[in-house]
Amino acid sequence: MPNFKPYLDQNYDSIKQSLLSSGELFNDEQFPADISSVYKKRNNNKQIFWKRPNEFCENQPVFIHEHIEPNDLDQGSIGNCWVISAMAAVASVPDYSQVVIPPDQSFEQNYAGIFRFRFWRYGQWVEVVVDDRLPVDEHNRLWFCHNKKDSNEMFGPLFEKAYAKLNLCYEFLDGGDTVDALVDMTGGVHERFRFRKRNNDDASSRIVDADSLWKIIFQSFSEKSLVGATIDVRDGRGDEYSQDNGLTLGHAYSVLNAYEILDNDGEYKLRESADEESPENSIKLLKIRNPWGQAKSYTGKWGPKSSEWQSLSAELKHSLGMNDQSDGQFLIMLSEFVKEFDGLDVVHVDMNTFSSDSAEMGVKYDWIVKQMNGQWISGLNAGGCGNERFEDFWKNPQHLISLKLQNDQDNLVSTIISLIHKDQTKRRLERDGSYEQSNEPINCSVYRKKDGVGSKKKYIYSDLDEVFSHHFYLSQREVSVKLDLAPGEYVIIPSLFNKDAEGSYLLRVFIEGGLSKDVTIRSFDLDKKKKPKVAEQVKNEENGEIQTIDFGFDQEEEYEDEYENNYEDVEIPEEFKANRKNYDQYLIQDAIGPGGQIVSRACLIM
Repeated sequence: MPNFKPYLDQNYDSIKQSLLSSGELFNDEQFPADISSVYKKRNNNKQIFWKRPNEFCENQPVFIHEHIEPNDLDQGSIGNCWVISAMAAVASVPDYSQVVIPPDQSFEQNYAGIFRFRFWRYGQWVEVVVDDRLPVDEHNRLWFCHNKKDSNEMFGPLFEKAYAKLNLCYEFLDGGDTVDALVDMTGGVHERFRFRKRNNDDASSRIVDADSLWKIIFQSFSEKSLVGATIDVRDGRGDEYSQDNGLTLGHAYSVLNAYEILDNDGEYKLRESADEESPENSIKLLKIRNPWGQAKSYTGKWGPKSSEWQSLSAELKHSLGMNDQSDGQFLIMLSEFVKEFDGLDVVHVDMNTFSSDSAEMGVKYDWIVKQMNGQWISGLNAGGCGNERFEDFWKNPQHLISLKLQNDQDNLVSTIISLIHKDQTKRRLERDGSYEQSNEPINCSVYRKKDGVGSKKKYIYSDLDEVFSHHFYLSQREVSVKLDLAPGEYVIIPSLFNKDAEGSYLLRVFIEGGLSKDVTIRSFDLDKKKKPKVAEQVKNEENGEIQTIDFGFDQEEEYEDEYENNYEDVEIPEEFKANRKNYDQYLIQDAIGPGGQIVSRACLIM
């Protein structure tokens, strides 16, 4: 079980004990029951009342009714399907949900109007407390997340409120990426697979191999990874346009499970194991969930009204965990899934975070994990992509990894490198509040130090051989890559697209365990006075309000005072100049990776 830092220094145990002694109910001054907790930028003048559940529930409110049922969560009147999808995915795995949503909370025993939830915040687990005053309308209906089956169950609305607090307000949950929420709820690493080239609606643009994708999905579920899927906006339609087949454009879905059914002349049987190649009579099905609930049913094969579904026995339906296809969940064939959907997101979770003994969960997870907090500072190390002046690129922060194996083994070592840009919420507050304005295009380049190159204060092109770099800068919070590395020294260079653009980042390096390894990571280029920020005061230009953004980590890292501006005389080979991309805004927004090919586990994780 990880250690949880009290978010904004609000300690749940001490606050609750004080409340129980005084007989008072919790009123959270850090996230008050007023319009500032709902909107920071665009107030749409909704009539909002703040009430505790025992003031608006018809019956006695409960935190969790018997057990968490993820299919009961429903999205409210804000575009946060990405959050609801992530909540449903986490809630579907008890080993995760019991950590993130502590079940020992109640509206009866020791009730004090205070509840707690846990999130992974840029390298540090934090515990967020909220009071139970929730936004409702004049008819006592919750404005946002609610349980559509049991209106008295409150874990969903309170969980959403805690996540809104972490993101400063409910408005900043309007628009986002499911994988960001999944990472915030697990501390995992994101892997993205694109099914087709962006901005190309032609069916021939599909670049996915269904069989390979099935193996990835099946393996992900066997490892208890969390999976989501998205459909892009297309055909000139706007966000959340509902198609005739019941699927919605510009929308995020949860992928809850994967099954193989054997068709023996119309008699269906669940295939118990997928260790071997699928037989010809195998039907591959995915269980999907729409966070809107079943507002409009999927009408394709194996959908709720299909002949295929109707022909299944009650026993088989029960084995699929679906006595009926309701609450937004439905089955879809893999072949139809890759036609209708545009991307799959997998978040691989550090199992040891959630269990003191990962063996109990039947999962082997053995990694050496290193993480570093850093900053891009204008005039110091915010070199940008190098388009304006190539030598500026080498001013960006550099992190040196030294990887040694015992007895000079020649093994290749699986290594995952993840770069997270930490300023998403800050940018929403400083700009127009929209998700589209919250991401600064980022990249993470990996180089191997050439033989014979000694220790330096800063490495440049002639010192290094490129191992990996995203071909485009990506407007995402996180970019990652999985590489098989030989023993040696490697330099990781995180960068923003624009020169002198400032920001903070978290760099994580996961190195496969199981072999005897000596791993050291050295960070250099920042003045010791320029340490990563634990928190920052940001002014909301709309109303002058000063907001504290907590970056979530405890330790300010030490950096070597080795920054030196020695790039003016660097000779850049012409062939390298020719290979540098001439990035424009279109490519920044719509890049999909090398060669337009589907990303693989051995190559690119977007």
